[in-house]
Amino acid sequence: MKHLSFIALILFFGLNNISYCQSPGTLDLSYGTQGKIKYSTGLEELVIYQSAIKNNGSIVLTGKAKLAGGPNENIVVAALKPDGTPDNTFNSTGYRIVDIQMTENAGKSLALQPDGKILIAGWVHNGANFDICLIRLNSDGSFDNGFGTSGKIVLNLGSTEFGMAVDYLSDGKILVTARRYNGVNSDVALLRFLSNGVLDNSFGVNGISSKDFSNNNENPYDSSVLPDGSILVVGDADQSGFSVFFAAKYSKDGVPLTNFGMNGFTTFQVGAGNNGVSTVKIQNDGKIVIGGYAYEGSETTLAVIRLNPDGTPDQSFGSSGMVTTNIRDGSEYINDLLIQKDGKIMVCGVARGLTSNSDFTIMRYQSNGTLDVSFGVNGLVTTDFGNTDVAASILSISDDKFIVVGYSDDKNLVLARYHNDLQSSTNDVDEKFSVNVYPTPVHSVLNISFYESGDGPVTVELKNSAGSLVKEISISNLFGNTIQLDLPENLPLGMYYLLIKNKQHQSIKKVVVY
Repeated sequence: MKHLSFIALILFFGLNNISYCQSPGTLDLSYGTQGKIKYSTGLEELVIYQSAIKNNGSIVLTGKAKLAGGPNENIVVAALKPDGTPDNTFNSTGYRIVDIQMTENAGKSLALQPDGKILIAGWVHNGANFDICLIRLNSDGSFDNGFGTSGKIVLNLGSTEFGMAVDYLSDGKILVTARRYNGVNSDVALLRFLSNGVLDNSFGVNGISSKDFSNNNENPYDSSVLPDGSILVVGDADQSGFSVFFAAKYSKDGVPLTNFGMNGFTTFQVGAGNNGVSTVKIQNDGKIVIGGYAYEGSETTLAVIRLNPDGTPDQSFGSSGMVTTNIRDGSEYINDLLIQKDGKIMVCGVARGLTSNSDFTIMRYQSNGTLDVSFGVNGLVTTDFGNTDVAASILSISDDKFIVVGYSDDKNLVLARYHNDLQSSTNDVDEKFSVNVYPTPVHSVLNISFYESGDGPVTVELKNSAGSLVKEISISNLFGNTIQLDLPENLPLGMYYLLIKNKQHQSIKKVVVY
């Protein structure tokens, strides 16, 4: 009867989905074929840059593609249902190829509007130089004819420019972050558009804020808009013969903020070689997480840095705010990152050995920058689709699932869905019973701290996922106490549950043993 009650308690707690018992980072075998999907596109070239998830769980992605036998690179936009199959309500095929200038076109970034419309920023080649392009599609994949010229905008600012990121603003305006050549070097340029695609003259100079921060090349790659409307831009900049991380912060009106870095701009070199930047996300506490790569000799490693809101390195993260991870002694870099609700940081990208193809590479870090050993194998997950595979974008689709979108060198679109464990942060069945369990994952000794006295003694039971008792202890004097539970030697690695109960209350905690 006790065994059945424990199972019932787990079900009540929300463990009725078997995925909850799966280790974080394992493939979700109910998705595609054994957790993976590979679409043969028939294209001559395919690169995916970014994806986003709609409210209904479907996925929209963008990049560039070259049709078989075609001479030009085109913008590609595709839509997939939650199960990974093509969404044929989108342009009747699930994808759209956009050729604006009949030469080189690319969709680098996308943003979803609340009304379902899709914004794509990137670049086109005008025959001499590259120009910024911005398009807007309706949710069905058709061009929004109320935006720009038949849904398309091409901007030539006088030389070579690339649209690198797009953000949809809370007031309905649209922000594009661009790289702009000033005749000597590259600068950061911000462009703000009204909802109809017209430049917003109240922003910068005639809708454009262009800034040369360092009299050297500054190449922006991503941006994020903070809740107060301020704008954070990241990329790499030339400094003393090296390419290094940079971050720049602007007011909502496009003016560099002097309380960030040095007059709105700051740089960081990770390691002793060149750096490259790909992505930025903002934590709920305002801290800034930037992902990219750093050279160590002739090889690149994954690199993550975290800054305080004022642009200084967060000393509580890694070493002086910086973390590097070497996986295969080859070419490794981050394309995207995800900040979980529990503060952990998940990154995706590429790890290529000196003599091997690259695979989807996913790593998860604790909030202090150490690898999360409860995820995959010592914090690392790799997924092989059979060729050189690139993980381009990572999306959280629920507390217990995430998906990675990418492409392979055989011109195929590839996706994989994985289990996650965010549900474990909501630990208590009965919140009246206040208890904290740490560390997790745990190796040998588990600490259990009580914050209330309760009524009568408390029993603590450690059980495996099948409900079998592993160890049991009792304690009477609880309030303010921390007890230690010594785990049995040779306890198999994996997921366990800690059942804590007295006459009035009971709590269940998930514990990962490594």
